[in-house]
Amino acid sequence: MSDEVRTGRPMLPFSTTRAAHAVAQAAESLGWDFSDPDAFLKRIQHVEYGLSAEIEFAAILRWLGLCKFVHRLNDDALTDPQFGELEVPDLFAVFTHGEERRSVLIEVKTTEGMSLHFTKPYIERLRAYAALLSQPLLIAWRPRNIGFWILLDADLVVAGDEGCTVRFDDAIKNDLMCLLAGDYSIIPMQGAGLRFVADRIGEKEPTEDGFQAVFQITEATFHDATGNRMSDVSNELSALILSTLTHDEEVTDDRMVKSFTTHGGLTRAQLVLRTAITFSMDEGERIHWKAVSASLGSIIKAADLLAEAQGAFGTCVEYVIYQQPQVLPAFLVTGWTGPFGVRHRVPADDTGERGA
Repeated sequence: MSDEVRTGRPMLPFSTTRAAHAVAQAAESLGWDFSDPDAFLKRIQHVEYGLSAEIEFAAILRWLGLCKFVHRLNDDALTDPQFGELEVPDLFAVFTHGEERRSVLIEVKTTEGMSLHFTKPYIERLRAYAALLSQPLLIAWRPRNIGFWILLDADLVVAGDEGCTVRFDDAIKNDLMCLLAGDYSIIPMQGAGLRFVADRIGEKEPTEDGFQAVFQITEATFHDATGNRMSDVSNELSALILSTLTHDEEVTDDRMVKSFTTHGGLTRAQLVLRTAITFSMDEGERIHWKAVSASLGSIIKAADLLAEAQGAFGTCVEYVIYQQPQVLPAFLVTGWTGPFGVRHRVPADDTGERGA
């Protein structure tokens, strides 16, 4: 077998044990039946992708800065067959801000579409495990076509007899990634970006479709939203600009101008990190979060990205947004002010009064 394993990811240093675990777990889930190779390989891919999602989310939590400890829980529990009430979540995480500290359990999910479904027994077993340990239960979810993670209080997941479906537009309103983990959204000003100019330096040679000629790049600059040239652009600011680019091109007989400029759409700190990581990767190549997780701070730092964004107000950045959930989880009502000094509303009690 080549270095590219059939699960769809390249072999990594020291990954033999992890790969063997994925194979064994897939075989066990199929009753150790190898009669259908396609089903077996598909199950391995499913296990492998699940492990990758957990590592990706854990790495992003640590990079954002407020999660000081995150541990992937081992679901190889020895359980009495008659005692099937518990489901082990994927992660245990500890968040701190100043003197404040909160520990939580997190179930990690990714989906192709914009909704997430839980069966009633599954969510109840997760809650039973959290209750046994007296820990809040959260759901980390990334719809793959959206690309960023949201963090949801599991108490908002209400299961009926047929289970429950969480829709993205409902979940995003109560996202805890900002309040608990320190994530934030950035809206760049429209028009900041990169500009390349190439001038023709050779004679035109006719072809079937037109002509060909040698061009030489004579200008390559970063510029702000007003068109002013920027020098000494930091890794953080360049990654921010690159995360929301659109492409435009002007071609004449003697010159080509390629512009990559921000479209003014919203991005997130975690998406800027993803842009910085993938900038030097081949198109379609997946990030190997286990390999890069220990060195994310050497690529860009979350605190430096925030400082650069705030320093670029009016030139490259229009807004920095810190989102509050519509419903504040019970475990955050007291003693947690959040990373951005924002006071959070307490839900109305039975008397209808509200706290500040």
